Amino acid sequence: MRIFVLLLLVGFAGVAQAPSPFQAVGNVSQLMIDIIYPASDALFYIERDPPKNDRDWNVIRGTALTLAESGNLLLMGSRARDQDR
Repeated sequence: MRIFVLLLLVGFAGVAQAPSPFQAVGNVSQLMIDIIYPASDALFYIERDPPKNDRDWNVIRGTALTLAESGNLLLMGSRARDQDR
């Protein structure tokens, strides 16, 4: 069991240090203003104009997915802070 845990930790360490094949296009400010703020506002203020049909719910679902995936964008490449730690 200990060997399994050790191999698992070594495997994760190798994956964590692998360079990303993706290149950042926008900076953090652009992501916040153009993607994250509009998506979060649409979800936080949903009671102002609640979804009435399946199309509206699909738009909200896409907005929630966009907001969830934006965390990955913020951690990509040079955008992540404290990379030396």
